[in-house]
Amino acid sequence: MSIQPDITVYAPDRGVLLVAEVKAIHETSPQWAADLRGELIRHMPIVRTAPYFLIAVPDRFFLWRQDHPRGGDDLPDYVEDTRTSLDEVVDLDRVRLDSVTQPSLEMIVATWLQRIALSRPNGRNGHGAPRWLADSGLADAIRGGAIHTAEAA
Repeated sequence: MSIQPDITVYAPDRGVLLVAEVKAIHETSPQWAADLRGELIRHMPIVRTAPYFLIAVPDRFFLWRQDHPRGGDDLPDYVEDTRTSLDEVVDLDRVRLDSVTQPSLEMIVATWLQRIALSRPNGRNGHGAPRWLADSGLADAIRGGAIHTAEAA
């Protein structure tokens, strides 16, 4: 049995663009994320070949741009607060991300990515996505793409 990523985003041309792992755990750090990425690279070759890799936890997003060869233990290129990124997807006054379950967090992150994929270039910061996603190039790259979850596979 092969291990599947929690979320895979396919570009409009159907190539894999982003692999995302979602973990409903706390007390993480960029080094923890780098260690997890290294472990996943060893067990899921798709992690190494995707142009972007994301780890989502209740309080942070860790994003790597993988457009050039790097080691598995590199720190993320972007470390961002989930609350400021997810505020358009979920009512954060009613939903506490620090107590959300794994399946719920996966659904929230997949919905967030889907909204970005369906967005028009004239949204927030001109991209319909948080600034860090626009700056990384991911927002434009996934526009028009398809989001697949491990549950749906």
